[in-house]
Amino acid sequence: TLGWVLFNQALDARRAKVEFDRARALAPGDADTLMAFALFCARTGRLDEARRDMARALVLDPLNASAFRISGTIAIIARDYEQALGELERALRLNPGMSIVNAFKGEALFQLGRLPDARAAYEAEPSPTFKLAGIAMTDWKMGSTSQALASLEALRTQFGDSALFQQGQILAQFGEPDAAMDALERGYEQGDSGLAQLRSDSFLSPLHPLARFQALLSRIGFDLVPTTE
Repeated sequence: TLGWVLFNQALDARRAKVEFDRARALAPGDADTLMAFALFCARTGRLDEARRDMARALVLDPLNASAFRISGTIAIIARDYEQALGELERALRLNPGMSIVNAFKGEALFQLGRLPDARAAYEAEPSPTFKLAGIAMTDWKMGSTSQALASLEALRTQFGDSALFQQGQILAQFGEPDAAMDALERGYEQGDSGLAQLRSDSFLSPLHPLARFQALLSRIGFDLVPTTE
């Protein structure tokens, strides 16, 4: 829990790493600990460890919808979108109303080029911030510019600075890197928990070459050297 708070709330990956590694050492047979550790590892570039411990967690707790949601998230981070879809479908079979699962399905389908299916997944997402962001990016990709801009405006109007990470995603996909970085940097200053996904989020890929993006990664501590264990 301390690791989660340090990573997602304090946006301090360096301090979070100490606590996650300690938790993993203390409770290597606890499914919840393994899931949290695996997701942290995936978001910070330790994919081999993430896959190892996520597989173990699924053996220990095979009827946990959250486990399959995290497993699907790790697959997306690894850019294995077909596997991600399978894991996310299993999460939905266990808990059809679970939030964020359809948004992750939308992301996988978006990256596979299955845009109408991606939009349908985003439409089914219960979380309004994830839903609006996904619809905005998918509509833009499909050429529905006015609808995409309307979704971005709705996101800003309804959620303001509480959805700065999502605004950064959208603006990156819209081809506005400076505006995207403005949103992300403001999100960092305000402690937007979405910034914990900064290194791994597929929608932010257009920003990776920017010095501002690399500087923000360093501020959060994503310049950690991944282990090879």
